[in-house]
Amino acid sequence: MCNLSELAKEALAIQDACNMGGVANSFVTALRELSNHTSGTDERNTHAIVRVYLNKMISLAGEAEPKDWNKVHDLADVKP
Repeated sequence: MCNLSELAKEALAIQDACNMGGVANSFVTALRELSNHTSGTDERNTHAIVRVYLNKMISLAGEAEPKDWNKVHDLADVKP
């Protein structure tokens, strides 16, 4: 089990990443580990480490635009 300091260091280290897959894999590990340090889903979802990871992922992909939502609905064959 990692301590919060190690999780925070990893969250900072991925800020230089350019590979979404690597960031996502690290994020999944961080979420699992944060479960051991938080008192529930809401606390984990809003933890600073989670926000830093998500900020990086948005930085790599850009924010979803309406056309993206439409494309995903089309791919899923469901109406919005």
